[in-house]
Amino acid sequence: MWQAISRLLSEQLGEGEIELRNELPGGEVHAAWHLRYAGHDFFVKCDERELLPGFTAEADQLELLSRSKTVT
Repeated sequence: MWQAISRLLSEQLGEGEIELRNELPGGEVHAAWHLRYAGHDFFVKCDERELLPGFTAEADQLELLSRSKTVT
């Protein structure tokens, strides 16, 4: 799993490596981590492939929230 995540990040940010990976508490529904790749911090949430539509919908909503400039 981490090789796939690293590959996806390298496609977006260029070559680098995972410098930090801390599992976050409270992930009762999905496993979650704080990840640092090439000096950039990320929140990574994982679960079964069948749940991809829910993750996609959540990503769409987070993008809309980001564009609204109402949360900083």
